[in-house]
Amino acid sequence: MFSVNDISPLTFAATAGILVVSYAYSSLAKGSRGNHPPGPIGLPFFGPRLSSTPWKDFAEWGKNYGDILYIKSYGKGIMVLNSHPAAVDLLDRRGSNYSDRQTFIMNEYLTRGLSFGMVNVGDMWRKMRRASHECLSKTGVTRYYHVQEREALIFTQNLLCDSSKWNQEVARTAASGMLTAVYDLPPRESINDPLVSKFNDFHEILISAVTPGLIEYSPWLQYLPSFLTPWKTKAQHRFLELSSFFGELMQDHGEQESSAFAPFLIREKDKLGLSDTESAWLAATVVAGFGSNNEALLWLFLALIAHPEKQQKCQEELDAIVGHSRMPTFEDRDNLPYIRATARELLRWKAISPLGTEHVSKEDDWYQGYFIPKGTMCLANLWLMNRNREVYGDDVEEFNPDRFIDSEGKLKPSISDTKDGTLCFNPGPSVNSAQHYNISLFCHFRSMCPARHLSNDIIFIFIARLLWAVKLSAVVDKTTGCPIIPDLTATIVDGVKTQVTLIPRVISDELLTSHMQTPASF
Repeated sequence: MFSVNDISPLTFAATAGILVVSYAYSSLAKGSRGNHPPGPIGLPFFGPRLSSTPWKDFAEWGKNYGDILYIKSYGKGIMVLNSHPAAVDLLDRRGSNYSDRQTFIMNEYLTRGLSFGMVNVGDMWRKMRRASHECLSKTGVTRYYHVQEREALIFTQNLLCDSSKWNQEVARTAASGMLTAVYDLPPRESINDPLVSKFNDFHEILISAVTPGLIEYSPWLQYLPSFLTPWKTKAQHRFLELSSFFGELMQDHGEQESSAFAPFLIREKDKLGLSDTESAWLAATVVAGFGSNNEALLWLFLALIAHPEKQQKCQEELDAIVGHSRMPTFEDRDNLPYIRATARELLRWKAISPLGTEHVSKEDDWYQGYFIPKGTMCLANLWLMNRNREVYGDDVEEFNPDRFIDSEGKLKPSISDTKDGTLCFNPGPSVNSAQHYNISLFCHFRSMCPARHLSNDIIFIFIARLLWAVKLSAVVDKTTGCPIIPDLTATIVDGVKTQVTLIPRVISDELLTSHMQTPASF
């Protein structure tokens, strides 16, 4: 969307030369690696080569260098924390020094610092966090239970009508639930709905805004004349377009007397201290998080197809606790430990953000005899932490909810320094220090996803209602007569090509009644 193609060849050539000279000077000035944590050096300036799965690279390097790695990539110092104790020590106990986010110049032009997930701790962050906490805290999201229950019902109904496009229906459900919770809109009928498409585009913009490019390595480029930097004009225009679109959504759907997020932001405008534009961007940023829900639910679908025995355990629990006369609700959650264990295992097994969100050290620091310079980017290797065999057993690569169930069939207590069985870090001294937050799927530390609790609810009710109503089976290969099991080691792009067979388990009045146009009724 915004790439090196937006920079003139002359500028590119000049930048390349300056980068080489700058790196040489920097290397001479700083001398050797000194007391930095160990790690591979790689090529000058570019650093060690990383694959498309850097979390696996970091895990492999850790076998030689230890739990704390330090590398230089494009001149930027990066520290990788491969162990839970190291991550807790630095991102939790020393959290005040690691609360900043990496600043991306492109993000500043595209969002003007209004994308909540990229806001550094400060006045704006506190205002946005306070606003999101009011409606999206663990207790606040209970007001959206009926929305998520309805979306899970509609998903099941649509799947029973046509299972060939199950992946599109998953995406529709993820987007529709967030749009309803934020703007009090009726369910979206298709993934091709114009509003869903708009937010899909916005999600891609947010990704491009924090994807390192030439401008991030050569900040001085932003001060060149516009004819040499057309990307600036494009980014500025896009910000104005998005602000106008988000503002119209707030005007059209924010004046309602409901408990949805956008109306709340308008009603409490003076109390929260957010401008109209800031509120509009906060609401939109929350909706854009549906992309993470979508990917998580896609992986869940594939796991259930590949592991019919786990699916059967879920259904046996649902039959025993809920029965066939009604659909499960959030009121059943405490009595459905295996469903909860399945959701917990999903977060462990396929973390949507394997390296969490990057943070930057505010000041120089020392840890275990190693020097961590100010401005070092810090990454927690959640993928590796979630595969700790001492904690989760030897079958860490397998999808196995039973690892979270004790001998009495109850959900096991959370392990030390985790929340609900998944890795977590304390948000730091300026926030309620008694709270911990799930980071396996969303984010971590202070800049965690504001809709994390809402997303957890979506995953739970999706599992419960889907498996209450249907049995999922792999399609049988007509040539071999064997089921076509999805490759759970492949990418999700390959996985969505999987076909599925649905066998109805229950036919109820709820499943036969359309709820597509039913008002949310907050």
